[in-house]
Amino acid sequence: MGRLEFDYMTHIGFSEPVDEHTFVLRCLPRKDRGIHIESAAVEISPTAATTRQLDSFGNTLTVGSIRAPHTQIEYRSQGAVRVDRYAGGLGDGPQTESDPEPHPLYRYPSPLTSPDAGLVSFAESFGRTHATVDARMCAELSHTVHETMEYAPRTTSVRTTAAEAFAARHGVCQDFAHVLSTLLRLYGVPARYVSGLAEGEGQTHAWVEAYVGSRWRGLDPTRDKLADDGYLPLACGRDWMDCPIENGSFHGYVTQEQTVHFTVRRTA
Repeated sequence: MGRLEFDYMTHIGFSEPVDEHTFVLRCLPRKDRGIHIESAAVEISPTAATTRQLDSFGNTLTVGSIRAPHTQIEYRSQGAVRVDRYAGGLGDGPQTESDPEPHPLYRYPSPLTSPDAGLVSFAESFGRTHATVDARMCAELSHTVHETMEYAPRTTSVRTTAAEAFAARHGVCQDFAHVLSTLLRLYGVPARYVSGLAEGEGQTHAWVEAYVGSRWRGLDPTRDKLADDGYLPLACGRDWMDCPIENGSFHGYVTQEQTVHFTVRRTA
């Protein structure tokens, strides 16, 4: 178990004033088994009218609007969370209570995780069948994705599919997570894409949770490790399109410049 203090900030500047700005943020910790939220709050500038909601994936949403003209928006989430989400980890760790059976949608392709012939062939070459998929095999598959792909910033976009990233053999954490999710689902393993923060500082991160052995287990193919208690999930879905940290719309024809920074510090 770990206690994490987090401070996450995004600043978006517009080249000209915009108005009638509506937005949806997924910047607060996701409520889930093994995650105890001690405190969590969002500050938005300029001041915005907001409501708190849950989406169909169980993610916490901050929904708001700024009607008056503005040239920037900044939102900041801060708080503290106790995480025991992956107690026991993968392999031979102690057993914990089962997670609820996942929704069937996590077993099937999504817009960004539809397999092509290349991914299907790769899955077949890995030499496993549905009957042999266990926690250790999932970890091995995550390691194989890490070894097969190169981390290459600014070579893909949020709309790049798993098939495109795998064909190019490079991408960022989002692409690694999409590829691993696609392969797991080809083996019949429910898999969900997770957006969140990892212990340290920098940019947001993405990883995968696979449902094996009656539990969701975290896998980080980008960093080639298990997602342990130093990982703080903000949102999950079938792929990135289900759980962007920030999206919205406004009136105005402008260019945007975005800066993101966070710190996650383990305090116990």
